[in-house]
Amino acid sequence: MQNLKTKTLVLILLGLIVAGGLGYGGYRLLTKEKPEENGSTNQSTQSATTQYTWQTYHNDEFGFSFEYPEGWSMYDFQPDIPDPYSDHPMATSLSSPMPSSHIVNFRIYTDQPEFGSKENLVKKYLCQIGFTPDGKSEIGKQPNAIVGGNKAYVSKVKNSVPGGFDACLQNGNTVIELQYMMHQEQTEEVRQNGLLVFKHVLESFKFNGVESKSVLPDF
Repeated sequence: MQNLKTKTLVLILLGLIVAGGLGYGGYRLLTKEKPEENGSTNQSTQSATTQYTWQTYHNDEFGFSFEYPEGWSMYDFQPDIPDPYSDHPMATSLSSPMPSSHIVNFRIYTDQPEFGSKENLVKKYLCQIGFTPDGKSEIGKQPNAIVGGNKAYVSKVKNSVPGGFDACLQNGNTVIELQYMMHQEQTEEVRQNGLLVFKHVLESFKFNGVESKSVLPDF
């Protein structure tokens, strides 16, 4: 009889322990924080701020195209400063609506020496004399990127605060220079959004008749 009472008490205690554990576990499940879910929400929010609808710009005269955000505008402008690389470069800007005021400037030079040739190394475009995109060392003599299937230079603008980036692409004897500059009055989020567009322009760049491929350094 005593053994039966003891077994009964043990079973009752075990039942209470199991019930209590299940109840506590359910409470924790309902009330605990969910960092992974919050992280996904934050990531979705960040993605939303940098999500664009892309459209394609075609330049039939020089045979290239690239994608840029819907709502941004392309317009030609006349350079104020004489250019050391070409007598009459074509100058165009890709700009975002206010208030962000992102601007990617394009200059197109014709009849230019090939990258790596003696004539080119003497002339040296701006993107050949700056720093590597991470800002840690000076840009090397050899191209450090592939844009639109062709070798290219991508560099950090020298002595620029808060920063900017240059890219020089070559197709035949035509050189296209792109520059994205960040401004002091912009927030870091706005600057990074503009940089995302600049990278996408380079990644989506295509030359007519050239197999599309882009490999960019980290920046």
